[in-house]
Amino acid sequence: PSGGEFLAPRASMVRDETSMAAPFGFDGSALVRTQPASGGVAAGIQQLSVAVDTRDRVRAGLATYRALSQDETSRVVLLPMIDRATVEDDASYTTRFRIFSATPGAPNEVTLRFEGRDSGGAQISIESKVTVFGSMSCDQSQPTTLGCLPADRALPSSFAGSVRIQSVEPITVVVQRVSSTGSLADYRGFTPSEASRQVVLPVINKNYGPFGGRSGWNSTFRVASFDGSTTYAYIVYYSKQFPRGLFPDTPVPVEGSRTFRPSDERKLPDNWVGSVVIVSDRPVVVVADLRSDVFEGDPEMLY
Repeated sequence: PSGGEFLAPRASMVRDETSMAAPFGFDGSALVRTQPASGGVAAGIQQLSVAVDTRDRVRAGLATYRALSQDETSRVVLLPMIDRATVEDDASYTTRFRIFSATPGAPNEVTLRFEGRDSGGAQISIESKVTVFGSMSCDQSQPTTLGCLPADRALPSSFAGSVRIQSVEPITVVVQRVSSTGSLADYRGFTPSEASRQVVLPVINKNYGPFGGRSGWNSTFRVASFDGSTTYAYIVYYSKQFPRGLFPDTPVPVEGSRTFRPSDERKLPDNWVGSVVIVSDRPVVVVADLRSDVFEGDPEMLY
């Protein structure tokens, strides 16, 4: 407890449900700190890299994210892909996210603003305030306060949008997207320094690699204006078929957040794989989804 566990150069350690000190059924966060080494190496100059896996004990779900460092905390965090029972390719998706306070021993006042649309296209806007002691989970499948919503407000039965989080003390946030097929996928919340007017998505698919009557790999991506205002964006597709880019005639409006589906782009051929460049008049952040209906297991990821 006073000195931690020694790691030799280039060594690694694993903590899982069989070896971590937390009790069975634990649902929270972890903080990893370095300590001065016996050889005289100060804690402040030691460099760690930590990855976290979440796996379903019954189904095939597996998700991974890289842990966040102290300098990646922020008082403003945007989650561009927040869902409740949204449907893509016959699967339903719902998110949950965990807020972790950079000062876990003190209460942290946090304001959340949910912005998006229901299945009928109606605009949804809900603001709530919570107090985070260490960490807090917000599950979009749950009603009102269990989803970090006001006691008298709930998300509609189907919701697709974003959440903007502001806090008194710095925080980090990780989002997990759960599919009705059992797939899991994670992404980390975005800070202001990560927003940009030009974003590159290196791998995007449209019905790529079909097999046995199934579509193959497909993608969606959600673009969110960081400050929540309306932005206009050019969505440009690149591939071997379009080495100079497939440009739209005009920019498209993004009111808060908007989901784009390459399957809706008629100029893209089937069995297409390429990249997307998004150029906007205001800073945005983007999360992309890659999924396949050909493979068993958990053939899905977010980046």
